[in-house]
Amino acid sequence: MPLYLGVEVITLRPYDIVVAIKVGLNNMYKMKHPVQIFSDHGYLAPEWRSAPIGNSTEELSLALGLSVSEVECSLERLTALNMLTLVLESQGESEYVLNIEAMTQFLCHSLRHVMQPEASKTISRGVPCGWDCPWAESEMNPPHVPWVWPDSDGPVYGEGVEPFYLSMTRAVRLDPGLYKALALIEPIRLGKPRDCIHGRKALTDWLSKLRSS
Repeated sequence: MPLYLGVEVITLRPYDIVVAIKVGLNNMYKMKHPVQIFSDHGYLAPEWRSAPIGNSTEELSLALGLSVSEVECSLERLTALNMLTLVLESQGESEYVLNIEAMTQFLCHSLRHVMQPEASKTISRGVPCGWDCPWAESEMNPPHVPWVWPDSDGPVYGEGVEPFYLSMTRAVRLDPGLYKALALIEPIRLGKPRDCIHGRKALTDWLSKLRSS
C-alpha cells in the first residue's frame, strides 16, 4: 500500500462497497433466507434462490463474481478502515461483521465525492437502478428515462450508469437485498438534492435492518 508522509494509505476500491454490504446481508440471511423476504419481480436470475449466502472468501467470490484474491484484499481493506470487524464466535471461529454506522455515514455523506459514477446519455439495455429498482420503497417518482446498469441480459432500456465493477449486475440479480442497497446508492451519487435526501433515508432504513444479524 502507498505511503504518505510515512503513513500507510488505504484506498477503497469501488467493489469494496459491494463486499461490505454483502457481508452484512449474509449475516442477516442466517436468521431469514432472502426467499422469505423478497418476491421475484422478474428481474432476478433463475438461480437466485440457491445462490451462496455465506461469508467465506469462496462463497463471496462466487456470489459477487470477484476472484478469491480480490475478496481477501477487500476484506483486509474494509477491516483496516473499520467498515468491517472480525469477531470471534463462541465456537472459536472468526466472522466478519458489518459496522453499520460507519458504512451508512460513508455511503450517505462521502461516497458521492470519492466514487462519482459516469452517467451516459446513451440508451442501453440493463438492470434498472435508483427509483426504478422494484424494491426501492420511496415516495420519489422514477425518472422518465430509467437509470440502468448496462447488461446485455437486462430487462429494460435506459440511461446507462457505470456500476461499481463489471460483473456487479450478475451479483445483484442473485441477491435482491444487495440489489436494493446498491440501487438506493445511485440517487445519492447521481441525483438532485431531493433525490439525495430521500435516497439517504431509504438506504439508512434498509441498512438498519441488518442489525437483526
